[in-house]
Amino acid sequence: MNNHNAYVRLQTYYSWLINSEGITHVDDSYKQGIPLGHLAKITDIPISIVHQDFLCMFQWQSSMALASRKYDSPVFPIWHELIFDDDSEEYNAKNKSLHLEQLYDEIMNGSFPERFGELLLNGELDTIPIFLNTEASETTYNLSLSQNEAAALRLLEKNNPLLQKNMNEMKHVYSRLYDIKDNPMFTYQYNNLNEKLDLINDAISTGYRLRGHYKTSPGRHQTIDIKPLKISYDADENLYAVLSINHNRVMVNRLDRLETLEENPTVPPEQEQQDTSLLDIYPNVWGNCFSEKPEKVKVRFYNEAHVWEKVKKELANRTNGKLYEKDGCLYYEDIVYGINKFRSWIYGFGRSAIVLEPRSLREDIIRSLKERQAGS
Repeated sequence: MNNHNAYVRLQTYYSWLINSEGITHVDDSYKQGIPLGHLAKITDIPISIVHQDFLCMFQWQSSMALASRKYDSPVFPIWHELIFDDDSEEYNAKNKSLHLEQLYDEIMNGSFPERFGELLLNGELDTIPIFLNTEASETTYNLSLSQNEAAALRLLEKNNPLLQKNMNEMKHVYSRLYDIKDNPMFTYQYNNLNEKLDLINDAISTGYRLRGHYKTSPGRHQTIDIKPLKISYDADENLYAVLSINHNRVMVNRLDRLETLEENPTVPPEQEQQDTSLLDIYPNVWGNCFSEKPEKVKVRFYNEAHVWEKVKKELANRTNGKLYEKDGCLYYEDIVYGINKFRSWIYGFGRSAIVLEPRSLREDIIRSLKERQAGS
């Protein structure tokens, strides 16, 4: 399988972790759940990657548990809870020496113990079956959807009023706090990323302001005071940022530069309405370049080497643009903020992409191509 896609790995884990005798028994070797060591073997995912993935999942579970306790309400439910099979011999043996029950209680109380992370990464927990409690009925089985399958489901939902009603009810029940596309790349270093994301999301939900120390350049810091409006993620660079508005401009603060962050208790939630319409251009912005001038682009893609499939997938969330087929080619037209980031994306298609507008971008790409050919 493709081990480089974090979402594919997560879907793979979920399809095995629901293993339960008499309900969804997908592996006869265990009555409930799958041990991490066995999971790595049957999925062909390196155990070191499995360790890191599950560390992130348990940390996230602890963060969600903390939010649930903080608000004392089901606003922050844990719909997919990782639990140990405490009836297994493996668990009971490890629990006696490692006090797993106590460590797990700390996780579910919203305080992730470093000791648990060490045991997980060192392989001490590889033999204990872990089960995914989805709180679903016994007749429910989770299936992962590809981009095309998800698009087909949305089309079917659009044309079927009854299905649309049911899907809307499901979205209401299973709505998530925020959607962040994860990425296996680690270009930037983050400290306490989950904690920061939770705090930012809480502030977005409640209207509170946040303050923190922000690194503007090596050795230089400044104190920032913001009212978060949106969490942004650049999948190309694995770069998280928080968006806010100040003096009628969209402000972008990168989380890798945000060294400390806390609620600002001296400033109550603002009552006045901010001009959130400034964020309406979000689908047009590349690389969080909100302050750059907009430019109209038009690109033609040839139907070769799965180019169309890749283009449609990567432009799925660029909802303000136009993507259409004409004369055997695929065309993309849009208003772009961040032309340099857009140029980098176009380079990834080589000769399969022809820039028609703007002329300056077309000439830059042609010149770059000639320079590379001359140097080869």
